[in-house]
Amino acid sequence: MERSAGQSNGSEKKCIGLIQYSITFIDLLHSAILHRMFLLLNSAVLVTGATGYLAINCVQLLLNDGYNVRGTVRDLNNKHKIDPLLTMNNSQNLQLLRADLTDEHAWCDAIKGCDYVLHIASPCDTITDCSVVDIAVSGTLNVLNAIYKYHNDSVKKIVVTSSCSTVNLEFFFTSVSFIPSVLIA
Repeated sequence: MERSAGQSNGSEKKCIGLIQYSITFIDLLHSAILHRMFLLLNSAVLVTGATGYLAINCVQLLLNDGYNVRGTVRDLNNKHKIDPLLTMNNSQNLQLLRADLTDEHAWCDAIKGCDYVLHIASPCDTITDCSVVDIAVSGTLNVLNAIYKYHNDSVKKIVVTSSCSTVNLEFFFTSVSFIPSVLIA
């Protein structure tokens, strides 16, 4: 049985409907991807202790992924520690601020505008005594209190690490002590 050019059967209508649905789905998916990319490119991450071994690697990974990174350091004039940060790929998206763990007022400005916080700063010493522990604990509390008091609505996630001093081993960890392929899983 022949059909005229203007007629279509039910399966053709279903096929056209499926194509329209697929196009709508692709448009929605594309919008979601663009929205995610916009959020990513406009997201800021605070990395405390940015010159430390773990933190400097986190800074580089975040910059590679397109984040705006704000790093805190003890001394902005210490070129030996600051220069590796300033010569990283995408370092134009890196802002460095001076912040001391023991200064509770330094953290409000450091956190302002950040969506995520990686609190990595911690004293690292081969001899763990009460002063090292006190500084680590009070520093962590200063960062967390600043988030709670002033930035509770803006900070979406917080990651808190500790110092290798807590392991209390007989040797000090260096870059030679670690195997990068094991660290980056």
